[in-house]
Amino acid sequence: MKSSTTVTLRSSQMDVTRIVMIRGDGAYSWVYLNTGEKIFTSRTVKHWVHFLNSSQLMRVHRSFAIHTGYIDVIEPQSMLIRMDGGLIATIARSKMKTVKQWLRHAS
Repeated sequence: MKSSTTVTLRSSQMDVTRIVMIRGDGAYSWVYLNTGEKIFTSRTVKHWVHFLNSSQLMRVHRSFAIHTGYIDVIEPQSMLIRMDGGLIATIARSKMKTVKQWLRHAS
C-alpha cells in the first residue's frame, strides 16, 4: 500500500497526508484538509478511499473516511471520532471492531 499519494483537487496538487477526513454527501463528498479548508468533489467516499489507496485512511462509516494521523479522541459509547480541527465522524456499528483493532495496534 502507498503511504503517501499526491492527488489533484481543484486544479492543485495535494499530498494525501493533508486530508483529515472525507465526508460523503450523496453521490458527492467533502474533503477536509488540515489547513481548515474543505473541498466539495463530484466523487464518492468509496471512490476516494479506493483511488487514494492509503493505509492511513480508514473507512469508519458509509459516509466517513478518516486519516488516522488526525484522530484526537475516539468515543466508543457515543460512536464518534473527534478529529483535529474540531471535525467529528460517526462510527458505524459494523466498523466499531475495526476501529477498536486499530486503537489496540496504535497504542
